[in-house]
Amino acid sequence: MTRFRRILLVLLVVLAAPAAQAACLSPDQQRQAVQSGQVVRPGAVQGQVNGELLRLDLCDEGGRLVYVATVLQGGQVTRVTFDARSGSRM
Repeated sequence: MTRFRRILLVLLVVLAAPAAQAACLSPDQQRQAVQSGQVVRPGAVQGQVNGELLRLDLCDEGGRLVYVATVLQGGQVTRVTFDARSGSRM
């Protein structure tokens, strides 16, 4: 994949993401959740991602906190969800 196409792909993902993240926490809320021990640190999830991690958000999904990872793998962008309390893949 050429550098231009890769940059374009990343920009499309980042620009499209806010509409899909209505229930995601603000940076301050994320920091507070990590510091209070309510969720695992993002690094615990990052190590489990197969591919290039483009974005990692902490979101409230029906009262349950989850990390939503946007990953570039094999030229395709996918989303992977992790339980934010345990760090395990859902």
